[in-house]
Amino acid sequence: MKPPANAEPEPPKLTSTEFGEMLVNLADPSGAHYLRFTAVLEYPEEEEELALEIKEEKHILQHTVITLLRSKTLEDVKPPDSIEKVQREMTEAINKKLEHGKITRIYFTEYLTQ
Repeated sequence: MKPPANAEPEPPKLTSTEFGEMLVNLADPSGAHYLRFTAVLEYPEEEEELALEIKEEKHILQHTVITLLRSKTLEDVKPPDSIEKVQREMTEAINKKLEHGKITRIYFTEYLTQ
């Protein structure tokens, strides 16, 4: 049976891959602050080329994130208010590097500032 012509298309099924644990020194003159996090990247399940690209280029994507976060101060990344902004900025930075699709979101499974 066909869905009605005006029916909403089904959203794509999503999958995820581990991005790993990272420790980043923050922009602080004293050098005493850092952000440690573990993240998961979410993307459409059917995008096999994207999955392969993420796996093969993971080191470049991690470098991109480190470069972005090293420019942030503790106040820029301090939870709870900044987590969504950091997620958005990381997603945008990673997507600029990808050629075979886009990730939909980053999830933090650990997020610690000091």
